[in-house]
Amino acid sequence: MDVLKNAPHFFEYLHTLYLFDEACKTKSAKYRLLRELIIKAENKLNIKSASDKEGLSRRLRLMVDDFIMTDFFINNDIAFTIGEGQQYYDVNGDVHISTGPMRISLGTLAGQSTFKLWMEQTVIPTL
Repeated sequence: MDVLKNAPHFFEYLHTLYLFDEACKTKSAKYRLLRELIIKAENKLNIKSASDKEGLSRRLRLMVDDFIMTDFFINNDIAFTIGEGQQYYDVNGDVHISTGPMRISLGTLAGQSTFKLWMEQTVIPTL
């Protein structure tokens, strides 16, 4: 610690990092949740290496992103409609063919998978 106190530029780097971290915790629910999850998971799983910590952090970020998007889709009732004869996924992940127009909610994994399939098979080829 004496080195940090005696080398002002290093001290200021750390001080800036601390201020940035505090600002993110104050302003971002996602950042607070990720930080809490990472700390708990590292302790519970006894993760020590930097590469394992980075892998855990990456997987948790993806999980939190999925949670936030799905929550938004559910709370705002976001959906799309597929036409007759188009493929869709059910809750078990099985593919079916629609027999008429179907409203698909993006608030489920099946709905998000169907949206991806619909974009790839219907929307993008017509562009």
